[in-house]
Amino acid sequence: MSSLWQSSLHYLRFGMALLLFATLIYSAGISALIGVLMNVSLPWLCIAICVNLIYFIIGAFNIWIVLTALHSIPFAVFLRNYVASLVVSFFMPGQVGDSSLVLFLKRDNTPISMGSTAYLVDKLITLCLSCILAWYSCILFLPQIHKVYFFILPIGVLLFGLLFLYAIFAYMSDFTYLAYLKSYLVNVRVQLAILANHWPILFANFILSCLKWLTMSLFFALTFYASGFRVPWPEIGLIPILASLIGYIPISVGGLGTVEYTAVYLFGLVGVGSTGVLTTYLIMRFIQYTQGFILIIIFRGKREIFRNIEAKDHE
Repeated sequence: MSSLWQSSLHYLRFGMALLLFATLIYSAGISALIGVLMNVSLPWLCIAICVNLIYFIIGAFNIWIVLTALHSIPFAVFLRNYVASLVVSFFMPGQVGDSSLVLFLKRDNTPISMGSTAYLVDKLITLCLSCILAWYSCILFLPQIHKVYFFILPIGVLLFGLLFLYAIFAYMSDFTYLAYLKSYLVNVRVQLAILANHWPILFANFILSCLKWLTMSLFFALTFYASGFRVPWPEIGLIPILASLIGYIPISVGGLGTVEYTAVYLFGLVGVGSTGVLTTYLIMRFIQYTQGFILIIIFRGKREIFRNIEAKDHE
């Protein structure tokens, strides 16, 4: 794919995000949105900000513990790269931004096969948990969809992935690029074999993934409450998961607009108006973006400290 095409596609997704947001704001009404924003409870919002910071640290620690089974890296150094990846993910579609963590780790001498294996294992565990929660969400909130589709879709995706891997290993000699891919997958397979002997770490990752979900649910609940809306359980824990999965479809940049559109529809099914949902999501986006940029500024200012940490670690 040429750089011109990639650039055009990125701008198209950015335009789609703006279009979706403009449509949502128009349907909710600017005056109504401003009215909700003017009445936001600052004390509750501050608590929500603290909870979101905890959520961020849990997410970083969750990948780091998996990586430590493969490669030694100080948590502070890993956290610096995690923050940089977080900021990139704000502007890139789907998992492209998130996976930039692997490239940032490479700058700190973490092999790509090890960084990507730790990242993929963490994402796979998180994805399994998210799919289970999303499956249950669809049964609760979208009963018109036949339940058999919830089994056909994941099975179909799994079979497609297995067939793709089989094609790579069976016919890799026919295509140069597939040979490179096979070499990479062989390295990943070695790392996975190592992780298989560290099952307590994988179990800890699963427990932390559950804790991360509960922390995220609390963040959503507090932000809604600060905006003057109360969303009951389990809706507050399930709907954001389903909306975030939809956001991984590379329609817009960073899921902007698609997540909010899905959330407005699903929360509307449980009686929360579009004004409240959109206002709350705008506040949450602002919190996450602001925290990300503040953290990356802090870490850039402390770069020399991280270099000293790395030097001591390699002594």
